[in-house]
Amino acid sequence: MKKVLSIMMLFIGVTSCTTENDVHTNQDGQDQKDLKARDFVNYGQMHNDILEIYYEDYDYNSSDISLMENAVEEYLVENESPVTFNDVKSSNAALYHYSQKLYTAEGNVSEIKNLFKEINEEGLSSQKSYEYSLELLDIFELYEGDVVAFNDKLNLYRTKVNTDGSIDGDLKSNLLSAVEIAEYSHVLV
Repeated sequence: MKKVLSIMMLFIGVTSCTTENDVHTNQDGQDQKDLKARDFVNYGQMHNDILEIYYEDYDYNSSDISLMENAVEEYLVENESPVTFNDVKSSNAALYHYSQKLYTAEGNVSEIKNLFKEINEEGLSSQKSYEYSLELLDIFELYEGDVVAFNDKLNLYRTKVNTDGSIDGDLKSNLLSAVEIAEYSHVLV
């Protein structure tokens, strides 16, 4: 389940570039303030905190997507986020639909890659976002469990993202947040 939530956070992060303007459409520079506030969030810790909320009520005999959604919503509300999960759900029904499909994939990397391909083909993510997402999924699939190799591959990926001048700042920030989540997730595995 930890891997599923990590991948869902990756999904939300790399697709949010295309929908972020829909959620943060406010006058007087409010969207700039929200983006700067985002830079100070520790996404790895946020991921772990959401998992803690999730597992408080988790029933190991079932897989309940609403429990995951409620954990995310509770975390965002408690931390006075300017955007809640319900805001994201209502702002883009297609992405929400894919987040549900992603949850039901239960960590099956091949199925997740196919979903990311569909998302890209529908124009819900950029080509660069899609390519970088697949690369990060490969790191999860091939190296999770091997702490040294996993961290080495994440560091190479981080360097690649940081030096790629062809990606915009929002995507770069989201991909680096996904790396942070992967690092914190791996500590819990």
